Amino acid sequence: MGSVRGATQNLASAVGTALAGALLVAILVLSLGRAAMEHPELPDDVVQELDLTDASFMSNDQLASALHDTSLPEETVAAAIEVNEQARLEALRRGLLIYAGVALLAMFPASRLPQYRPHEVPDPSPMPERE
Repeated sequence: MGSVRGATQNLASAVGTALAGALLVAILVLSLGRAAMEHPELPDDVVQELDLTDASFMSNDQLASALHDTSLPEETVAAAIEVNEQARLEALRRGLLIYAGVALLAMFPASRLPQYRPHEVPDPSPMPERE
């Protein structure tokens, strides 16, 4: 029974981690799309050229090196880096807020668990035999 419990716990951890990552990437894609469309220094043709559906968390240095090989002007590259940075921060803020809300919701079912005190739990050691 212990191995079933351990396997279930490992599966739940893996699924939870995958869902958390998918949520963060979805929020990042939405934040990137909105920020790119609203940023005044990014021309519409550049925004259309960027593939925002395949977004991931890229550092500023990674994005700068990726955009360095393009024919974009320096101010456009700087604007794209700024949009990327703001979108990452927004995704992390919103994601952590959602995770905190889920954790708060989990407190309600947990509050219905029995409130045992250490001296109330029976001792699992065998009782000595009486003669």
